[in-house]
Amino acid sequence: MAPHPLAPEQVRQLDAYRRAANYLSVGQIYLYDNPLLNDLDRFHLVIDTIARLPQTGAQGRRLKRRLMDKLTGHKQYINQHGQDLPEIRAWQWSNHP
Repeated sequence: MAPHPLAPEQVRQLDAYRRAANYLSVGQIYLYDNPLLNDLDRFHLVIDTIARLPQTGAQGRRLKRRLMDKLTGHKQYINQHGQDLPEIRAWQWSNHP
């Protein structure tokens, strides 16, 4: 038996982290096979994950706002130029383990 078992709150936080990581992993696998679906991209995945983890607090809300602003700017760029932002076009899946 471990000398210092986790407190119930630590167990809850660890479980929430594990569920979020699993959610993002499955989403990434799905996106890899289906990259052109509306509102299903890495930005939306992170926004949705933050919404499911209220304990992210103010930092989570700030990140969510930045991502939403980025999506808005991206859509405006597409409307004006007819293609993705250069940083989006150049993005690639990482092959890191």
